[in-house]
Parts: sequence; structure tokens; C-alpha cells
Amino acid sequence: MNLKFPFSSIYGKKVLLLIHRSADVDALSSSASLYLILKDKCDVSIGIPDSINSEAKNLAKLYSIPYLINPDLSAFDKIILLDLNSLDMLGSLSDSFANSKAEKFIIDHHEYSKEIVPRANAFIDADAISTSTILFNIFNANKISYDKNVAQLLLCGIITDSGNFYHADKETFIDVYELLSKSEKSYSEMLNLLSLEHHYSEKIARLKAMCRLSIFRVNEYIIVFSHIGSFSADIAQLFIKIGADVSIVFSEISKTELVLSARANIPIQQKESFDLVHDVIEPLQKRFSGRGGGHSGAAAFECNGNLEDVRSSCLELIKKRLAKGKKIEFKEYPCDTS
Repeated sequence: MNLKFPFSSIYGKKVLLLIHRSADVDALSSSASLYLILKDKCDVSIGIPDSINSEAKNLAKLYSIPYLINPDLSAFDKIILLDLNSLDMLGSLSDSFANSKAEKFIIDHHEYSKEIVPRANAFIDADAISTSTILFNIFNANKISYDKNVAQLLLCGIITDSGNFYHADKETFIDVYELLSKSEKSYSEMLNLLSLEHHYSEKIARLKAMCRLSIFRVNEYIIVFSHIGSFSADIAQLFIKIGADVSIVFSEISKTELVLSARANIPIQQKESFDLVHDVIEPLQKRFSGRGGGHSGAAAFECNGNLEDVRSSCLELIKKRLAKGKKIEFKEYPCDTS
């Protein structure tokens, strides 16, 4: 990918670093690191549509990083999207962004299916483990010097989006070695920095999700579903950690609006070439006219629909994908029996 970001063209301008709604650590870390690089050279702000998650909020507070929830996009000369690849991920700001007259850029590590900025202004690497990784490479390619705080923020994005290196490749460890050297912190100190005591509401949500678990076996793979009011992404990842191969957790925003968070472990991705986006999310978009995106191992989807209908479709799609001419062994394991 092209790493020569046109920094000189945004110096002296009013710049918005715009990340996705329900902003996570990688979104916050990448935008915060770029904010610290730019803040003495232009009038720069971080914008977040609708909401920010607790881990990202904690990180912003720790590094005194200011951000705006639902900023007025018409006030900016340049808008740089980070860690998103679709207008849908901008939530309530999607129309404002589409209508904005500002020059637009994007820096992201998701597959770029639909052009939302001019191609010359797109800095996309779908093979990168995180958007923070791309920022690290851009800073190096443009000989941008940075301090320990920027190094620490980039590390936070890489650590979290790689699943504490569960999804890392050798390039990730090379990058982390350099960043740790500049961060003036050890890896254990970085983990402590990222640790956040779970509020009792999240603990209760996790336990409720366990009680609502539906467990299926498709051949040798364990597929689980649950539903909860919030924390669906964290709970989906939790189910992978405790043994599921694919986990899908729903949150009902209203009686008709659903959000699902999906996760798949590395063995099923590698052995079956299983891809949550291609095999589940994209077909769901056609069936339910929803919006979603992500990666092979982590994805999300929103739609107007009935939970049972969407769940049944997810299970059908997963079974179909894992069949591929093979005889399917399928079993449901009720949670109330031994």
C-alpha cells in the first residue's frame, strides 16, 4: 500500500479525525496517536459518532485525549476516517459525512468494498492487524518522529486488535519490538495500562449471556449463540476463549432493530477458509437489508429483523459453508441437561 500520506496538505487546516461509532481501543489509539502528531501543526479534533466503549474511554482519559461526540462536520476543511470502511459505521453522522464538502481521507485495515473517499486518498491495508499498525508504518515511511506516548497508544491498538497477539504475524512482533523500545514501558506494564476493572453491569451481562447460551455442533466445530442488552462484542470473544469455534451474540436495540457481534477462532478460519464477512455477514445483508463489516475472525451486523429469524439464518449459513460436499453431522446441546 501507499504509505506516503500528504501531511503537508493538512497542516494549517481544520482537521477532523473521524472514527467509528462505539469506538474501540484501536480506533481511539490510532486517532489519538495521529492527533498528538498533528496538534501543533493544525487545528485538529477527534470525532466519534454516537458512543465510545469503556476501554477506549479509559484510554482517552489516561492520555488526556479530547474527543467530540457527534461533531458538526461542516466546520472542518479535511476529514480523515480511521478504522472503518463503510458509511454505516458512522452511525448518525453517515449522511453528514456523505454531504460534507471537506477533502476526505481514509486510513484503515478492513477490506475496502465501496469507495467512500477518492482512491488517491485511501490508505488501506486489509492484511494489517490493526489501524494502529498502519499509522506506525505511515509515521516511519514519512520520517515522522514521535514520543513515548504515541508509541504506547500504537501499542494499545495493536495489542487489543491482535487479541493479545492471538492473530499476530511475524511483522507484528517486529513492529511491537520497535514500539516497546520507544514506549519506555515493558509489555506487562502495557497490559496493566490496558486492564480495566469490569463494572458489575458487565459481569452480570456476561453471566446472563452464559445462561442464554445455545450450543450446536457442526461436524467437529462448536457454534454458539446468545443474546444480551450490551457488551455483545466482549461476550462473543469470551465464548471463543472458553471453547467455541464460532460465537454470535445479539443485542436488541429495539423490538425490531438488532445488532450482532460475531467471532471465529483461528483453526476454523485456517482449516475451512471460514470468513465471517464473506460467509455470514454479506449473505445476511442481502436477506435482511442490514449493514455490517469486519474481518474473517471478527465481524458485526445491524438490521431490522426478528432475532430468531436472523439467528436461524446465521446457523443455516454456517452449516452450508462447512458442508461443501461433505456429510454434515449436526447436533444441538441443550444447556439445561448434562
